Amino acid sequence: DTLYLACDVNDPTPAVNRAEAAALWSGDCLEAYLSTKPERFDARGELRAGDYIVHIACTESTALPRIEVFDCSAGRQWNPKGATLALAAREDRTGYRFEAAIPWEAIESGWRPAPDGRALWDWSIGYSDPAGSTAAFKAFWTPETGGANWRTTASWDTAMFESFDRVIRRQE
Repeated sequence: DTLYLACDVNDPTPAVNRAEAAALWSGDCLEAYLSTKPERFDARGELRAGDYIVHIACTESTALPRIEVFDCSAGRQWNPKGATLALAAREDRTGYRFEAAIPWEAIESGWRPAPDGRALWDWSIGYSDPAGSTAAFKAFWTPETGGANWRTTASWDTAMFESFDRVIRRQE
């Protein structure tokens, strides 16, 4: 029902994002790249319908929309209904932790991963300048394609989905 993302980030200027709403990626931000079209695994490259970027603005401020979804093929963005974010800087100010929950329905109407299903996936953590308004560095999970991860699925990898019940049983 829900995409859960959690991260513990080391950052000497933690949780600073003062970017404009249309550019949350330019401050401290997690970007999750997701393709909901598993039949396209062998046709990676050009962005198409079903390719999304979820931006999570890593800030304690509530002045910005803290979570937004960007439809890569249509160039449309929105704040996903029902999404939540819990974020806090560490007491020693050496970084921050966050947990986000985004209903699948709020990303793409009618889509949710099936247990043992697959999707194309990537993610990055963006670090801003100390003011929180300009991107300074971005670390990607998969090898970066010259800064083009947000423009192509060529380097995205495969995510496998499991039911929560099965994951819990494996840990017992």
